[in-house]
Amino acid sequence: MNRTTQLAAEIRALRALCDSTMTDRQRQNLMKSLEGHRFLEPDCQVVFESIGALLHGGPITAARLTLHLNNRGFPDIDTGRYFATAGASSETLESTIDNQA
Repeated sequence: MNRTTQLAAEIRALRALCDSTMTDRQRQNLMKSLEGHRFLEPDCQVVFESIGALLHGGPITAARLTLHLNNRGFPDIDTGRYFATAGASSETLESTIDNQA
């Protein structure tokens, strides 16, 4: 998989994790499938880690994610890019990410 395709898949996965229509089970399955994955962009890695930390405290919202990132020392990360419609099922995202290895 080329870099552009992989980056697009990673962004879609992060968007899916932030998507309020995703069930807790789907979100947990996607998080589990991404365990140990190193994202191409450092910002994506930081966002993934923050999403993981926020999972059990309620819904992932742009405001909560922004606050968490700010508290971690990353105030300049644009969270807006992670709250667009995911556009793919969690199963599709899991298989796309899995095929990168």
